[in-house]
Formats: sequence, C-alpha cells, structure tokens
Amino acid sequence: MLYKEDLDKMGCGVPDCGHDHGILYLHAKCHLQAGLTVSYIKDTEVLRIACAQCGTHVMSVAVASLEEEDPMVAVLKNKRKDHTS
Repeated sequence: MLYKEDLDKMGCGVPDCGHDHGILYLHAKCHLQAGLTVSYIKDTEVLRIACAQCGTHVMSVAVASLEEEDPMVAVLKNKRKDHTS
C-alpha cells in the first residue's frame, strides 16, 4: 500500500532537477510531456501506471479493500459516507 509518508519522501523526477517543488507530479521519466495510462489488474489488486507514449512502467500501486483490517479503513469509510450523503 502507498502511504502519505511514501509520497512525502518522493522528490522531483526530472533528471538533475533536485528541487523540492512541494507538489508531487507523476510522470514518466522517458517522456516528460506524455500522459500516463493507468490500468487496474483485478487478480493482483494493483494499479499499473505507465508512460502513454511508450508503455514504460512508472509505478505500481497496491489497492486495499475497505474490508481489510487496516487503521485507515475507518477513515476511508467515513470519507466515503461524507461524499455519498
């Protein structure tokens, strides 16, 4: 699972940039201006993010079920209730 702390550790992905932009942009290093494709693989419960131009893998994100026993489950369930009511 990807947590806030994981994202906070990530820096700029532009080669030799070194800046802390305060915002994390997901993009492929191979084609910075290209979009991304995101596909969900049900059997593995993983989102696969890839470069839309050449298909190079950018990131995989594990997807958690709201049924799993995880401290974030209650928070997520409450957020979903707030948005659906």
